[in-house]
Amino acid sequence: MAPYSDEIAALPATYATALRTLDGRQLDRARTAVTGRDLYAIGSGGTIVVAELAADFHRIATGRAATALTPLRFVETAASIDRGVVVLFSAQARHPDTAFAATTALAHGIPIVLFTQRDRADLFGPLANAQVTVITLPSDTGKDGFLATQSVLTMAVAAAATYFPQTLPKELPYLSPSDNAPLRRRLVVLHGHAGFPAARDIEVRMHELGLADVQLADWRNLAHGRHVGLRRNEGSTTVIALISPETAQIARRTLAALPDSVDIRVIETRFDGVIGSLHLLSAVMQLPLLTTPDDHLEPSKPKVAPWGRELYHLPFKRMFPSTVDNPGLRKAKAAGFSSENSSAVDIYTSAYNTWLTRVRKTPIDVLVVDYDGTCVATPDRWDPPTPAVQTAILRVLELDLPIVFATGRGDSLYEGLRTWVPEKHWSRIRLGLHNGAWIQELSQPLLEPAILASEWTSRLRERLRPFVDTSLITIRSSGTQLAINSVDSSMSVNAVFALVSSLTGGMEKHLRVASSAHSVDVIDANSGKEHVFAIAEKEWGNALAIGDRGGLGGNDYGLLSASTLSITVDECSPDPSRCWPVTDADVRGPQALVVVLDALQPRRGRLHLTVKNRKLDLR
Repeated sequence: MAPYSDEIAALPATYATALRTLDGRQLDRARTAVTGRDLYAIGSGGTIVVAELAADFHRIATGRAATALTPLRFVETAASIDRGVVVLFSAQARHPDTAFAATTALAHGIPIVLFTQRDRADLFGPLANAQVTVITLPSDTGKDGFLATQSVLTMAVAAAATYFPQTLPKELPYLSPSDNAPLRRRLVVLHGHAGFPAARDIEVRMHELGLADVQLADWRNLAHGRHVGLRRNEGSTTVIALISPETAQIARRTLAALPDSVDIRVIETRFDGVIGSLHLLSAVMQLPLLTTPDDHLEPSKPKVAPWGRELYHLPFKRMFPSTVDNPGLRKAKAAGFSSENSSAVDIYTSAYNTWLTRVRKTPIDVLVVDYDGTCVATPDRWDPPTPAVQTAILRVLELDLPIVFATGRGDSLYEGLRTWVPEKHWSRIRLGLHNGAWIQELSQPLLEPAILASEWTSRLRERLRPFVDTSLITIRSSGTQLAINSVDSSMSVNAVFALVSSLTGGMEKHLRVASSAHSVDVIDANSGKEHVFAIAEKEWGNALAIGDRGGLGGNDYGLLSASTLSITVDECSPDPSRCWPVTDADVRGPQALVVVLDALQPRRGRLHLTVKNRKLDLR
C-alpha cells in the first residue's frame, strides 16, 4: 500500500488522466438520464463528498432539486420519491449498501446512474439491471488506501464533466495551505458555495481517522454564535479558510476581524465555480498529513478493530424490508397519491385486475409500438435493439402478427430495421413516421411523400428564432413536425416543453406539443400516433398499443389513451381504464416490452395476452 503522501502527490496526474480518458458517449448517457428530473446523489464514506458535488452541479446546471444522501437515508425515503433519478458513486460497486440502494430504487421505478471503476459486464445483482446507466471510470489513476483519494477525485471530475463538459481545464495545479505547521485537535472550516464539498471532505477524513473534531460554517454563519465557541477553544483550534473568487471579499473581511492569536490556514483557489470546487477538494485531501497523532498513524492503512469490520459488513437489508411497486401502485403514484393512501391504491388495484381480465380475453390482431424508449433505451436510441428485444419482435412476426411502429423518427428507422429484420418479415411491418405524417411500408422502397409544411410551422419557427440564433436550441423540421432540442445543458426537456408550449398562443387548434425523454415534438393537430393507431385498427382489427411516455404531455399519451388496449413500459397516465404497466417497477423500457411480447401466445388460432392476473394487495 503506497503511503498517503504518495497518493496526494499523484492527484494532479489523476485529474488530467480522468479528464482525458472519460468516455464521452457514456457521459452523454448520464446527461440524458438525469435531464428533467430531481437528483438523489448517494455516497458512503468518502464518496458522500462526491454526492454533495453532484447534487450541487445538478442544481446549477438544471435548476432542479438535488439532494446528497447516504444509502440508508435513501432507503428510508425512497417510497415518496416521484420522477427522481438516483446517482450512485462506488469505486468497486461491491458493498451491499450500494446494492441495497440500487434494489430500493429499482423497486420504486427510479432510474439509476452508477459511477464506478468497473465495467458493466463485471457487475452483478441489481447493479446489472438494464435500468442502470453505467459510467465506467478510468481505473489506472492509482490505488486508494483507507482514505479514498484517487477514486474520489476521478468521480468528482466525471460528475463535473457530465454537467459542464466544455468548462474544465486540462490541468488542475497543486494547491497547498498557507502554512504547513501541524494542525490543532479542533478545526473550524469556513467556506462559501464552491468550498462546501471540500469542507465536507475535511470533516469526513478527519473524523474517519479520529484526527480532529471538525465544525463547518459558511462565512456568515460564523457570526451567528460560533465565534463564542472559537474564543473559548482558541488554544486548541485551527481555522481552515477555503476561499474562491466569489467569496474572496467576505473571506478577507471576516479573517481580518479575527484576533491575531487565532491559528488560521488559508487555502485559496484562483478558479471560480465548478473548477474552484474541484481545486479546493483536491487541495484539502492533504490535510491529514498535517496532523500529529500519538500513534504515528499512516492514513492510507490505519488499524481496524474487529468490531469495526463487523459494523462494515452488518446485514442491514433485513431491517428495512421494501415492497416493489406493482402496477396498481404505479398508477396510484401517477395520479399523485402516496403509497400509504390505501383507498387510492385499492381503487387502482381493482381497476388493474378488471382491465387485465378484459384484455386477456381480447384477441390481438396487430401491434402499434412506439420505438425510442420502448424498443430501445433512450440513451442507446441510435443502436439496434438488444438481442432479447430483437428475438421477441421476430417471434411475434413469425406468428404472423403485423407490427406498426408509431414514431417521431423518419427514414433512420426504415434503414435501421432493415439491418436486422429478415426480408421475409418486411411485409408485416408498417412505419408511422414523423408521428403519423408519413406512412411507409418496410417492404416498399423508401420514398418520403411530399408533406406540405403547415402554416403554423413557419410562425412557430419565427417565435423560436431568437433561441436558435443564440444556439440555445435546435430545430429539425419535416413537413408537419418540428423536433426541438436544447443545446444548453442547463435546459431540460421539461424546460424546452414549457418554452415551446408558451409560444404557441393562437395556434393551439392547429398543433400539439409532446415531449420524449430527449426532445420536444410539435406536430399537426390532424396527425399523431393515435392517427397511426386508428389506421391499424381499421385495417387489421384489435390493435394493442405499446409505448413508454404515457403521461399527460408525453409523446405517447395520444397513442396510449386512444384505446383501452394499451400498455406502457414506463410512464403511465392516471386513467384506470388504459395505459397500464403490466410489470413491476423494476422492469421497464425494452425489458418490459420483452415481457409483453413474450406474453402474446396463440389460443384458438388467435394471439392473446397471457400476463398473469395477480390479486394485488399492498396492505
